[in-house]
Amino acid sequence: SGAGKSTIKDLLVSDLTEAGEIVVIEPHTQAMEQNDKAGKTLKSAHICQAILAEVAPTAPLKLSMEAQLRQVARALAADKAQHKDRRHLLIIDEAHALPIATLRHLKRFIELKDPDKKGLQRPLLHVVLIGQPELTIRLSAFDMDVREVWQRCELVTLPALGNELEAYIRF
Repeated sequence: SGAGKSTIKDLLVSDLTEAGEIVVIEPHTQAMEQNDKAGKTLKSAHICQAILAEVAPTAPLKLSMEAQLRQVARALAADKAQHKDRRHLLIIDEAHALPIATLRHLKRFIELKDPDKKGLQRPLLHVVLIGQPELTIRLSAFDMDVREVWQRCELVTLPALGNELEAYIRF
């Protein structure tokens, strides 16, 4: 808390979207909690909705999760085909509040490929998780429930800024 995560994210999004080569997808996380008793959980369907809202806003969302993932993969592939240098970045803020099931489903989003092509492909979607220090605990190498996610993560920890805000912003 107080390390400037949201500020860095906002600056990053501004820089990335100005260049036009990266589409940033940010699902709403304002009321997100780890379980439905404490608030609303962010589910894979919500991530699909957020992706489609950015890359295919007029497409109606398919009903089954499998169909939604195929629809999202096709929409991302079509957008990339139309804009050759374009990449897609999913940013989830407050990721420490993601339910375990959604963390595990992120692997499927990371591995999305063009369903109409065979063989080795670059990923259609990249993911950045931003959260409180509890996120490193949730993505622990000792938690086999999320091993497929933490094996694909690079963790970066930002210390609290304290009185060094001015120097940090200059940096």
